[in-house]
Amino acid sequence: MIQQIVQDRKIEYLIHFTRTSNLTSILVNGLIPRSILRDNRIQFVHNDDHRFDERENRTCLSISFPNCKMFYPMTLNYPADDWAVIRLSPNILWELDCLFTETNAATRYIKETPDNTLRGAVALEKLFAGEEIRQQQQLKSFDTTDVQAEVMVSGIIPPNYFVDLNFHYQNRIKDLVGLQALAKTFPQYQWKIRPEYFYQR
Repeated sequence: MIQQIVQDRKIEYLIHFTRTSNLTSILVNGLIPRSILRDNRIQFVHNDDHRFDERENRTCLSISFPNCKMFYPMTLNYPADDWAVIRLSPNILWELDCLFTETNAATRYIKETPDNTLRGAVALEKLFAGEEIRQQQQLKSFDTTDVQAEVMVSGIIPPNYFVDLNFHYQNRIKDLVGLQALAKTFPQYQWKIRPEYFYQR
C-alpha cells in the first residue's frame, strides 16, 4: 500500500516550486492545473512554456526535493524573479488521484504509458528503484533515484495540504518587503528560509 511505502521510506513532504507572483492565488485557491487555469482565464506565470508531458490536467510535484534539473536553471535564467518552494503533505499520494513517473514525465515512453500503469504502490516504488546507484549517490530512503521523478496530481490540490513555504536567503530575495507583507496576509502558513532547496541535490 502507498501509506506503507511512505512510512517505510520516511517520506515527509511533497514539493512544488513556483514564482512568488503566483503565491496569492495558490494560497487562496490551491494548486490548479494549467488546463483549468486556462479554461477559467485565471492569470498565472507558468514554469515552462510547453507541457511536453501532455497531461495538462495534472499538477507536477516532486518527492522530498525539487526537480533541480529544471528548477535550478530557472532561477538562473530568470534572475529578476523570486521563487517559493511549497512543501505539501504526503497524504496527497493516497488521498488524491496521482500518477508516478520514475523520470521526467515528458519522456516519450512515459507519455505513451497508460495512466493506470502509472498509478498505485508498484508505480510509486519504481521511483526508488536501483539499489546500487542509490548507494553510490548516498541517497536517503526518501530520495527518488532520479531527481526528475514526478508525482502528477489530477485536479485542484487544496491549500489544506500545504505544510509550509520556503525561500532562498533573505539577501537573495528581490522583493523582500512584498514577501513579508504577503506572509502577514497568510499567517496560517509557516514562511521559512531554506536555501538548500535552491541548489542541486
